[in-house]
Amino acid sequence: LLKEHVWIWSVPAYFWVGGITGASSVLAAVAQASGDEHLRPLVAKARWTGTIGSVLSAALLIHDLGRPARFHHMLRIFRPTSPMNMGAWILSFGGALSGASAIFAGREGVVGRLANAAGYGAAIFGLALAGYSGVLVANSAVPVWQAAHRELPVLFLASAAASAGATLELLP
Repeated sequence: LLKEHVWIWSVPAYFWVGGITGASSVLAAVAQASGDEHLRPLVAKARWTGTIGSVLSAALLIHDLGRPARFHHMLRIFRPTSPMNMGAWILSFGGALSGASAIFAGREGVVGRLANAAGYGAAIFGLALAGYSGVLVANSAVPVWQAAHRELPVLFLASAAASAGATLELLP
């Protein structure tokens, strides 16, 4: 039923960092939507966690793929039937939106409103990023994981939320 995996260390690290990244982006948007001024530090911390996590996730994915060109090649096409391809697109768009929301936060006028909108966009892609690893694992050749294809994304989302909460609690 289970064979030894052929993953290198960067794959589980990518799953973990990607989960924290995605869940932090969602948490930032929820705290932002509340409008509570006391939550502004949490919004900023969660946005930066999403941004830094996106960069780390991309580096881990590229490390797993072996060459940066392979990541670039995954973005040459859009294939909704490929979890790996969709993950590259989710990470790219989510990372860009997270970065924009963190860098331009607190600005006045149109730039500030665009930063807030980018934060909500990052949350949409963050939700997908946090659960996508479960979809990816469920589409592997391991029968036990295939049988749990409905539960794994939810399990990965829950784990991502817990990991993001713990990470944000540890940050100053």
